[in-house]
Amino acid sequence: MRCCCLLFILLAVFAFVQIRLRQERDSLNFPKKFHLQYKLNATNKREEKQSIKVNVTAEKVAYGNVKSKVENNIISLSNAFAVSFSFRITGAPLTFQTVQIESDQSVVFSNTVLLNNEGFANAHGSHEFYYLNPSCFFTHYTTGGISSSNEKVTSLEGIVTIKNIEYMVENAIDSKWVPL
Repeated sequence: MRCCCLLFILLAVFAFVQIRLRQERDSLNFPKKFHLQYKLNATNKREEKQSIKVNVTAEKVAYGNVKSKVENNIISLSNAFAVSFSFRITGAPLTFQTVQIESDQSVVFSNTVLLNNEGFANAHGSHEFYYLNPSCFFTHYTTGGISSSNEKVTSLEGIVTIKNIEYMVENAIDSKWVPL
């Protein structure tokens, strides 16, 4: 009986050590989770069909430890990340407003909204950057509209959320098709 108890304790210690070693190994292989938020705004008087870069005004780290860099309203990280935004746009009623996510002078996401009769609308969108060292910035573009209002002042304010992509594959995934 004593031999069985000793053997059980030995196996329990062995299992515990193996679980701890596995947890340490897994923590090295997977990227650490992070969550950042930025406040952005843009208010100015401009001509129709003129785009402006949206200003980054504040940063908040919800959790995680990530080094982000903001220069000239361009957000840069060393990890792959997913970005999503929610903006409130105000301006002349019945005008079209476009918000774009740009990276390296190319548009990766665009959302066009029509301001309602009271002169506001909400724009939402998201994009995932699957490569290392991505950078992005946001532009606001007034494309004209139905209204003949002389009001040229538009404003945009909102929040951008940046999270890491949960799983990043370093090697190509090659699987075979399975017939159904």
